[in-house]
Amino acid sequence: MPQQFKRSSIQKHTGQVNFNPAGLNFSSVYVWKIFDQNNNEISLISNPTANTIELNIAEKFFNYGLYRIVFNYSATIFATNEVQYSEIDTYVEVIPSGIIVAGLQNSVTDALIGKMQAYELNPRSYSYDLDGLIHINSLTFTFYCKLIERNLGNINYLSNPNINDLKTAKDLNTLSDGSCFTSASNLNLVYAYLINHLWIKNNRKI
Repeated sequence: MPQQFKRSSIQKHTGQVNFNPAGLNFSSVYVWKIFDQNNNEISLISNPTANTIELNIAEKFFNYGLYRIVFNYSATIFATNEVQYSEIDTYVEVIPSGIIVAGLQNSVTDALIGKMQAYELNPRSYSYDLDGLIHINSLTFTFYCKLIERNLGNINYLSNPNINDLKTAKDLNTLSDGSCFTSASNLNLVYAYLINHLWIKNNRKI
């Protein structure tokens, strides 16, 4: 099984050397190479660690997929001019790092509001892809709400109707979900082709 790395993480690979001729002077050469799953070599010309015993690979260097990392070691014994070679390869898989979804600025997850205060969740403005590949504007966000007490552990929000269902429901009482809202009239889902943020106007039940 290949070792998995998230695309947004820094990779560090250390070469293994088992050559130590007693009493002899020698020189060592380290060379790292990387190949994709089609066996195409990926250039490391700009990587300052490509010829050291430890290879450091910057975050977001790879695309997603499988790679073979090869460590070549050669030692030349000065007295005899003999050269010893060794090669070790390893496989790594680069996987998505995930998307951070935040409805409030600075990834705040708790907020205190009064009964007559408005409340806005805007994940399109505050969410981001850790790998920098996905445009947040291309995502559709679904909002859920449930009245809970603090420190109740994990809550399965998906077991409750989403807020878009609440907005379009003719009778909130038929939803039987213990909803946060006594009326859908104060909910405003803002559309720009896709739902991108929620505006709660003067909610009287929270």
